[in-house]
Amino acid sequence: MPTPRKHHYVPKSYLAGWTDDGTIDGQLQVIDKSSGKSWSVRPVNAAKETDLYMIDIAEADGELQATEIETTFGTIEDAAAPIIKRMLAGEAMVNGEDRENVMSLLATLVARVPSRLDRIDETMRKPVEMVYRRLEAEAKLPQPDDPKLAAQMKEWFDRGLIKIEIKQNSRLAMMALMLPTLLHLFMLRQWTVLRTQSDAGDLICTDHPVLLEWIKKVPPGESPGFGLQNTAIFVPIGPSAALLGLWDAEQKDPTLSRQRVTFWNGHLLDHVDRFVFSRGDFAAFHMSNEVDRRDDVIRRWKGGAS
Repeated sequence: MPTPRKHHYVPKSYLAGWTDDGTIDGQLQVIDKSSGKSWSVRPVNAAKETDLYMIDIAEADGELQATEIETTFGTIEDAAAPIIKRMLAGEAMVNGEDRENVMSLLATLVARVPSRLDRIDETMRKPVEMVYRRLEAEAKLPQPDDPKLAAQMKEWFDRGLIKIEIKQNSRLAMMALMLPTLLHLFMLRQWTVLRTQSDAGDLICTDHPVLLEWIKKVPPGESPGFGLQNTAIFVPIGPSAALLGLWDAEQKDPTLSRQRVTFWNGHLLDHVDRFVFSRGDFAAFHMSNEVDRRDDVIRRWKGGAS
């Protein structure tokens, strides 16, 4: 059996909620922010990268399989998919093992997306770059014998042309270390299934599907954290429902009006890395306080406007 190399950073079973028939074999509408292009596709052909979670077994300790992470993600997805489907059909927030299975899926949706992996790389590079700068400032940095080559290397480093490579296994190990903490913090929150009103329109999904937002004003520049009070986690699970996680209290009003759907879609677009997934048309607040439809978003991105 061939080794699966196309790894989905947003699960196929999760994206199925946004297809035209609500199944994994249906058609999903996609917009690419980098180009403004749009198309329809089955979930199996969306949100994937080659070898994204492939372990380099030549450098791994123990008897790991190259596809162990991808296989583990598949197990988590399979456990959560029928529960998500039940909640989309009207079931309230689940408890016990079902709740843990859903929270495990949400934790992976945070840790596995390409933007998070890029952030891991940057976090791991910073200490090395700091050591380089300190040695450079103290004139202790080993230098090539050729002064011209030394000057050229310094220029390349300053311009970001020389990158410190983070090995795949180190990146994946850091990602895996995040998951238990995220799961623990998610389990501590009070979760509510939010449902759209009949005339509210569709929620969208993106390649950054888990939103973390402040719910009270904070000083400029302060970033929310999954373990911080006064934050909310919003995760769409389909065009007509989302999960909202708060500290200490459940959401009093579990309905999503047209205005609230438009609000959350705007936030999802603000945090998109590259791809937007939808069942069809949608409405979203733009930073200019205008309401964009799907075609407006495509037009803005084709023109290079944010």
